[in-house]
Order: sequence, then C-alpha cells, then structure tokens
Amino acid sequence: MATHPGPTALFDILSYWAHWVWLRRARAKAARMAFSEETITETLLLDLATALPGQLHIEAFTKPKEGKTGADWEWCFYDLAAGHFFRMLIQAKSLDARDQAYTKLYYKVGKPKPGKHQPFQIARLRATAARRGVPAMYVFYNHLTDARRLPPSPCHCCAGCADCWGCSIAHADAIWALRWDNSFDTLRHISMPWACIACLTPSRSDPPSGPEAVRQGLQLFEAQVVAGAREFGMPPPPRHEYVLETTPPSYFDEVRKGSPDSSDTERSARLARRNPGVDGVVLVDLGRDPDRHI
Repeated sequence: MATHPGPTALFDILSYWAHWVWLRRARAKAARMAFSEETITETLLLDLATALPGQLHIEAFTKPKEGKTGADWEWCFYDLAAGHFFRMLIQAKSLDARDQAYTKLYYKVGKPKPGKHQPFQIARLRATAARRGVPAMYVFYNHLTDARRLPPSPCHCCAGCADCWGCSIAHADAIWALRWDNSFDTLRHISMPWACIACLTPSRSDPPSGPEAVRQGLQLFEAQVVAGAREFGMPPPPRHEYVLETTPPSYFDEVRKGSPDSSDTERSARLARRNPGVDGVVLVDLGRDPDRHI
C-alpha cells in the first residue's frame, strides 16, 4: 500500500500530544490543581512551534475576550505544491475533575443585563464558523480514572488506546443538537480522538494525503456520528460539506512570511480586525516533502 509522509506523521504528532494531555490532566487531578483549557492550549502550541520550526506557523491576534467571540483558533492545513488548503475553527473545553461533564460547554457570554438576551458561547462559535465558511470543532481535554467508559475508537490507529482520548474532537453542530447535555457519557458517542482525523481514511491502494486526508477524515467521522446518533436515539446532527480550498485564506502569506513593514503587534492587531471572532491561527504544512517531520 502506498503511503504519504503527511497524514502518517501528522497522526504521530496529534497522538503524542493527546498522550501528553491525558498524563498531565491525571497529575493535575491527583494534585488537586487547576489545569485550564487556556494553559493546555498555549503549552501545546508553544511546544509544537518549538519542535517544528518552519513547518508550523502560529500567530496570536490581539486577543479578544473569549466569551464575546466564542472562537479560539483557526487551523489551516496546507500543501503549497498541491495548492490545497483546509481550515477549521477549534475551541477547547476540559472534562471536569469528577470525569462527568464539560461544565463550561454551554457557557453564556457577557454579563447578565436586565431585558437583554445573553447568548451562548457555542452559538457565537457556530456563527463565526458559518460566516467564515469553515467547520466548527471542539477539542476536549480528557482524563478518565475509569478508562472502561471510553467508546471504541473509529480508527485502527487508536484502537485500545485510552491515552489517545486525551484530546478528542466533536462537531459544534452535533453538540448543539444535544443541548443541554454536557455529560461525557453522552458526548462520547459523537466524539473521537483528534489523531483519528489523520488516520480515518478509506483503505485503498492510494490513500489521500495532506489536507485532503484531514478533510476526508472529518467527513467519514461525521458519517459515523450520524449513524451513532441514530443508534443511541440522539438528535441527528446536520450534515456538512467539507471544502478543500484551492486558494489560501487572506491571512496566509502574512502569517507564514511575516510583514517586514510593521511590528508583530501591529500585524496581529490588523489581522484581528480582519478576522473577527478568532483568537489566532495555526498553519500546518502537510506538503509532500519527504524530509518534513509532519
């Protein structure tokens, strides 16, 4: 079977950090210390940027209030040689210390005001994703004391691997269809380890590579979510068209190459104005260069 370096090594990267989160969350629980989504996310991005210079480009915009926008980071997987780009919005939530629920999943944004509607953060996230024409995904940071509660992984790479569930993903629309259930035992049926997006591809002689592998992985995951929802009597989530773009997003060149005519602060502020609802972007190079690590 032919293989490509991009998706295989991407799986290794995502799997490594899922194991890292699982272990660190276990230690934090044992020490009764907080380990917030923001701390985990910033640590992961810092370590990835350090480990993969030139292959991973991260730009934090002038940070808006998370509660106001509902969005965290836009990830863009790309292959310049093929001219392919695939984007998704990602927001992180942590499982509580009792291993029961994602308590901040249906968080309301802003301060309550008499006579005014207080919107849900997830609604803002979905609106931002719709406006940008990209899927909105949640990444869940997990550790379960009783790993028997974990469902089977949809990809063979994570089969029997509890630590792979350190980082799991679910589609925001599928979560919204369940409102107001934030329990792990429900959401596990519409989730999978995030590393599976680089592994959950059709078995054939010429598997997809790069951004196309990620796109197909999410597409197949959604089909499983729909089937799982039907099996467990859950509301059917909406279906999506996962688009492989052939032109880069507007921020691409500026983030990848930087702007010599302005300071980092000025560039970040400008990009924030152009991309309302996004805290920052992560560019992941999945080119077919065999010397690359991802």
